[in-house]
Amino acid sequence: PAEVAPKVFAAAMVNSGQVCVAIKRIFVHESKYEAMVQAFCKEASKAKDGMRDGLLEGSRYGPVNNAMQLARVEELVDDARGS
Repeated sequence: PAEVAPKVFAAAMVNSGQVCVAIKRIFVHESKYEAMVQAFCKEASKAKDGMRDGLLEGSRYGPVNNAMQLARVEELVDDARGS
């Protein structure tokens, strides 16, 4: 999981996750689940430093594109929190 998580996280966050081929779900064997969750949490924590105004130097992830995309992101977050 520690080797795979950064690659999957990066693929999921391409263009701030606003592309039709962005990874939305992954399947992980139950024996690897907790390790993968921890690895993803580590990647998300690191990514927070790059989430800001897309015009600022050092930004890795800019704002969502429009209200429809914001609603979709909020839907995904709600789904993740419910899991």
